[in-house]
Amino acid sequence: MPTATVQISLPLPETLSAEGRTAFAEWSKGPPLELQALTDLPSRRAFIDKLQAKLAARQQRRYPVEVIQSTIAGVPVRLLRAMVPPANENMILLTSVRHVSQ
Repeated sequence: MPTATVQISLPLPETLSAEGRTAFAEWSKGPPLELQALTDLPSRRAFIDKLQAKLAARQQRRYPVEVIQSTIAGVPVRLLRAMVPPANENMILLTSVRHVSQ
C-alpha cells in the first residue's frame, strides 16, 4: 500500500492554554506520522488503531490509566480507568463539560 509523509501547519485554537500549546509543541517535535492511501474501511480502522495506540502510549507515560477493550451496542470502544494513588483512592473527581456556541 502506498504511503506518504505529510507535514501540515495549522493555527492552534485561541482557547488552548499555555500548557496545551507547550505540550503540542513538544508532541510535534516527534517523528512524522505515516499516512496511507486509506481506500477501504478495514485499512482506515487499522490505521486509526495504530495511530491511537501510538498517541495513547505517549499519554500513558504522563497520565497512567488502565485501558479496557470493550464493546457497547456492537461498537468497539476503549474504556479508560484512572490509576489512582492510594492516598487519593477515597476522592472523587468531578468534571463538567459545557458547550459554547459561537
